[in-house]
Amino acid sequence: MKKKVLMLSAAASMHDQFNRENIKLLISMGCEVHIACNFLQGNNTSEKRVESFKEEMELKGVICHHIDFERNPYNLRKNREAYIELKNLMNKVKFDLIHSHTPVVSIYARKIAYKMSIPVIYTAHGFHFFKGAPLFYWLAFYPMEKFYSKKTDVLITINNEDYNRAKRKFNAKKIIKIPSVGLKHEYYDESLKNTMTIRNEFGISETAIVLISVGEINKNKNHRIILQAISRIKNYDLHYIICGKGSETEFLKELANQLHIDNRVHFAGYREDISDLLHASDIFCFPSKREGLGMAALEAMQSGLPLITSNVHGINDYMEDGITGYKCSPKDVESFTEAIEKLASNKILREKMGQYNKSAVSKFYCENTDLIMKDIYKQQLGISEKEIENAVI
Repeated sequence: MKKKVLMLSAAASMHDQFNRENIKLLISMGCEVHIACNFLQGNNTSEKRVESFKEEMELKGVICHHIDFERNPYNLRKNREAYIELKNLMNKVKFDLIHSHTPVVSIYARKIAYKMSIPVIYTAHGFHFFKGAPLFYWLAFYPMEKFYSKKTDVLITINNEDYNRAKRKFNAKKIIKIPSVGLKHEYYDESLKNTMTIRNEFGISETAIVLISVGEINKNKNHRIILQAISRIKNYDLHYIICGKGSETEFLKELANQLHIDNRVHFAGYREDISDLLHASDIFCFPSKREGLGMAALEAMQSGLPLITSNVHGINDYMEDGITGYKCSPKDVESFTEAIEKLASNKILREKMGQYNKSAVSKFYCENTDLIMKDIYKQQLGISEKEIENAVI
């Protein structure tokens, strides 16, 4: 009888972007894998991408369940409905293990699984409370995470700050840190398109300095500070490509217009050719106010770009100021302005930092994470390597 594992997240895009390696690993271990998420709302990719992901999973034998999960913890009516849907699913299918992602969904999972004596793994993709976080986040999320840690068999963190705090303050049976959530070896090493093909798409000249950001366009990602910094710099032909979609898009377009840089700020939307865009750029900007780790920045490192980032949370796990790029306070426009000017004015420095980053990022490859995750799954499912070999055969 195959072991049944339920993978949970609020939105399908979370599974698509950050949980593929876990799903692949469980399949290779002979498990029956189920994923539950909201396939219709809350995704930061495209409808086409979500549908493609679902079809791909089903072709691999993964059983998909749509549940109306909400990312907003204060939508009480929708959250109650999602809780009931999840409870019905867990009563219907006798799961051997739950692996949950995203805070709100993980509360539901642990609450139900604890009563049903099902072991739970919870991967925290960056706690909302961290050094320098707003008091509201500490009040809203810290007590909740601390309380439910008691109902957690394995708490997985992805950065040093979260890991150290969890070890000191939380009560999960096991607390483990993994180096990343799916950075593939050599995936962003090369570009399939010519640099000028990409630049021509946006009307950018060969000699311009191109900054790029990748990720959901929301307040937390803090793109606005890069716009403000660019507007202060007059000596260089700077262009800024923003890849992604989200609630801040229209605001940023209006801000670019007000700052008179709208002809140099390019909203690319959701893209599936990120490697090509990175290789057509010169500097990667990652000014987030909060970041569990930041796969987009690691991908930029792998592509050989220097980074300009904020100095908060999981970003500090890979950022070395003056070596991988420059770190700035997320509210300090002047600091971001100076960092952009330093890199824009010095091609040799950009290349030196980029080459260092290509080497330094290797410790975050998914191969390293997979070894840890396989051991966790084996222990929680109570299966041996021999049983895995027999199940696959």
